[in-house]
Amino acid sequence: MPNPKQTPVRTPYDILAKLLLRELLEPVGTVELEAEMAATPRRVDLLFSRTAVGHLPPLFDALFPEALNIVEFFHQAPGREELLSATLKQLLVRDTRDAEAMLVLLCAGKPETLLKETEAKHRAGAMTGLYDLAPHHRTVLVVIAELPGTLETLMLRLMGAGKTLKRAIRDVKALHPEHLLRVRAERALVALHLDPDYSSSEAMKGMLHNYKELYQDWENKTREEGRQEGRQEGRQEGRQEGRQEGRQEGVVAAQEMLRTLLRVRFGEVDAEIDAALSAIRDLQRL
Repeated sequence: MPNPKQTPVRTPYDILAKLLLRELLEPVGTVELEAEMAATPRRVDLLFSRTAVGHLPPLFDALFPEALNIVEFFHQAPGREELLSATLKQLLVRDTRDAEAMLVLLCAGKPETLLKETEAKHRAGAMTGLYDLAPHHRTVLVVIAELPGTLETLMLRLMGAGKTLKRAIRDVKALHPEHLLRVRAERALVALHLDPDYSSSEAMKGMLHNYKELYQDWENKTREEGRQEGRQEGRQEGRQEGRQEGRQEGVVAAQEMLRTLLRVRFGEVDAEIDAALSAIRDLQRL
């Protein structure tokens, strides 16, 4: 049995998965990352309290049917010990929050042994990759590598590995720059790059290398937005376009990076803070 006092091991893929899923779920509820259970040092990867109806793709409505839902991420295939640990967290959530909770296990690869030992069954009428454990477990296991390559599964496939991840990145790059799924994926990646708490480790740097094309696309888009805003303001103020463009490009890019980091760390950016950022025209003040 895992030692409950052990510090949880957070892999770079776990951290990104939490950020991606938070981007998707926050519009319809409250998301807590590494939520601590009362009177115990155990933490769940992600605790989702649903407070609104709608706004989620049908797949996620099916995965998170309860008011309270626990998500545990596994970049490596989990075994019996990992399932027991996750189930204990589920029981602790029920006791501390006084509500039943659905347990969702997101697995990059297929845990063949675990599926066999638990006699898990493919969910009737559902897409490939979804397995229900015994009904009284209130647990669904998602094999990300088996999910169909659709828009509905894109955010989950970005949490995958190998060929699954490469295809997901290609699918994101094929989306319009302003497509909501692309914007959400880019926000999670930018948060990893900008926050030293996330990006400083060698393991994280290695993982981020897999997503470098998406991050570079975001940087290029931000620079282009800076150029366009610089030109517009230059025309409005009657200044020399090239001179204004260069100065504004750096300011707007820095403003956007700060907004992204604040949004991922603290939720929506306060209107007063956003206005203060927009009012700054000196790059050194940022």
